[in-house]
Amino acid sequence: MAERKETSKLGKLRSSVRQQKGKLYIIKMCIAMLICGGPN
Repeated sequence: MAERKETSKLGKLRSSVRQQKGKLYIIKMCIAMLICGGPN
């Protein structure tokens, strides 16, 4: 049971970090599309 509590804490931290990284990733993708002209 102790391990589950630890993983839940890590899960919350990871989810928050994942959201921040997701925003940065989307911004990077938008910049890359603007520079490269995108797939269209």
